[in-house]
Amino acid sequence: MQQDRSNYQQTAQRGFHFVDEAAPPSVLRKLAVEIIRRKLSITWWTNIRFEKDFTNELCELLAESGCIAVSGGIEVASDRLLER
Repeated sequence: MQQDRSNYQQTAQRGFHFVDEAAPPSVLRKLAVEIIRRKLSITWWTNIRFEKDFTNELCELLAESGCIAVSGGIEVASDRLLER
C-alpha cells in the first residue's frame, strides 16, 4: 500500500484508461474488488465487448470502484451481416 501512495504522490494521477480491446468481465470484477479493498479513490474506464456476464450487479460494482465509462464493441463474423 505504501508503494501505491508514493506513486500517487509522484504523479497525482487519479484517472486511468485501462486499454484492452475487450476487457473480460471476470477481470474487471477482480479489479473492482481490489480497488474497493484498497480504498483507492480513482476514476477509470475501459473497453468491453458486450457479454451476458455484464449484469446489473457487476455494473454497480464497477461504478462503486470508480468506473465512470465503458466503450463497447460488437464483433460480427457473418458475411451476410458484414455486408449490411
